[in-house]
Amino acid sequence: MENRSIVVIGASAGGIETLKRLFSQLPGDLPASFFVVLHLSPDSPGLLANLLNNAGPLTAKTAEQGEPILPGHVYVAPPNAHLLLRPGSVQLYRGPRESRHCPAIDLLFRSAAVAYQSQVIGAILTGFLRDGVSGLLAIKRCGGTVVVQDPQDADYPELPKNAIATLATDYQRPIGQMGQLIEQLVKGAGVPEGTLPNDVISADVLTAFQRAGPVSDLATDSRQVQADSCCPVLTKPPVIQPEQALGVAIQTLEDHANTAARLAQLERDLGRPCSAQVYQEEFSLLKAHAQVLRNLLTGANGKRASTNGRSVRLNP
Repeated sequence: MENRSIVVIGASAGGIETLKRLFSQLPGDLPASFFVVLHLSPDSPGLLANLLNNAGPLTAKTAEQGEPILPGHVYVAPPNAHLLLRPGSVQLYRGPRESRHCPAIDLLFRSAAVAYQSQVIGAILTGFLRDGVSGLLAIKRCGGTVVVQDPQDADYPELPKNAIATLATDYQRPIGQMGQLIEQLVKGAGVPEGTLPNDVISADVLTAFQRAGPVSDLATDSRQVQADSCCPVLTKPPVIQPEQALGVAIQTLEDHANTAARLAQLERDLGRPCSAQVYQEEFSLLKAHAQVLRNLLTGANGKRASTNGRSVRLNP
């Protein structure tokens, strides 16, 4: 029997003060590790870890590539880098946005579900849109526990409402009671062995790790990540051809379309055809936009446009 020792938390608008309130409630000797994704501007100075470190007795820090996972620690995703989990270690990578965000809550949640299954507590707090909802589905599917802030208590209730409308949550609590709940879950009786993730969830996480590339290519020091965000170096802007810009736009649209297709499949697997249809329509719309851009380049005679080292075929 494993205990619930991995707590992943996602928030968007209104999240800073909400997270501070949550971590002010948690004791310093809690035998769990915490991981936080908050939607912030890529140019944010990365001060959230310091704010959470001062909010309560747990040790909060900006996550660093490859560092070990320790109990009593809070690992905060740095600006403009995805935070993922492997068994025993933290992984970072700078990659395309998912669910319109980098870092993305969904990626953290899915990687935690694959790595730790029933040991995971997934929590969604205040915010907009849906980032984190499919991640909660993955946590639930793998045997983890799902906690959502009571929408009536949230500064921005859209994200919690979307989570509640999409899946059967285990707990809904106002933020003033969520710390006590998480403490009880962590210190409570052990949980049975989790359920192995299905192929869709596993493929999503594997793709993310593959995109991350070699460890040497990643931001390995949180101070460097923050320096990149706070102190941009003034250099001559690159010369970008229209074909290159359109190629990047096509690739971005197709990345989002593929994410929508995966979410549609997850919803079908869970027996929710209405939600699946919403994601399927989003997939179709994104693919249609991508095709419009491809049609603009029909006269490019089959040339390829560079997209950060990848190439995109420009003819339809």
